[in-house]
Amino acid sequence: MSYVPKEILKGNLDPSISFYTSDQAFTTSKLVLDFRTMFYAFSKKIRIVNQDGTNNLTYRQGSPTNISKPVPPNSEVIIEGWESYIEVNPNGVSGSGYIEYDLVNLPDCFK
Repeated sequence: MSYVPKEILKGNLDPSISFYTSDQAFTTSKLVLDFRTMFYAFSKKIRIVNQDGTNNLTYRQGSPTNISKPVPPNSEVIIEGWESYIEVNPNGVSGSGYIEYDLVNLPDCFK
């Protein structure tokens, strides 16, 4: 899990920041992403889409100890702001969906 020093980063909506978008599909297994460790980047926006027609999925951001938040069936949530850690917990039987994230290389994040 990577710490995000928000006090020394540019605003995530700064139009001068270049970013790239990536995505990843998931099914019934937990998905854990640490963007700083994996991509040497922070995410400025995350979109989680729950394509399961009957069950919620949960996600937590920032830390594995933070509170899980639900995403209802056939819906999505958008998280704006600097993040490094995201965990998605789909239903273990019928889980289905994808996650999209806008990544900014670390040197481009700092003021």
